[in-house]
Parts: sequence; C-alpha cells; structure tokens
Amino acid sequence: PGGLSSALALLAGEGVNISYMYAFIAVSGHTAAVVIRVPDADRDRVAKKLADGGAHLLSDAEAAKI
Repeated sequence: PGGLSSALALLAGEGVNISYMYAFIAVSGHTAAVVIRVPDADRDRVAKKLADGGAHLLSDAEAAKI
C-alpha cells in the first residue's frame, strides 16, 4: 500500500510530465505494477530517480509475465 504515492512523490519535484499511467495486478494477486509514460527525453532520468528511491523497475521479460 502506498507504492504509487511514494513513486509519484519521488518525481514531484523533478518537473516531469507524466503522459499516462496504467496499473496492473499480477495473476497471483500478490504483486501490482504501474506503467508510467514520460517523454523519451526524461526516461533515463526518471528511471534512475525511481530506482534510487527504491522502486523495482521491471525488465521486459518481467513485465511480460504480468
């Protein structure tokens, strides 16, 4: 609980435009994931900020399993 709020708080002061978001719950029901679309120019900076803040960023293979 509160994972999305924590992730967005990390980005709040970064001046990042979030184009859209999608939320998913894994088939097992034990894991949730959020896709956050940002401009390509901000992608690496946003990924680093989220990872440094403790977010688990999914690989393509992990995302395909959801």
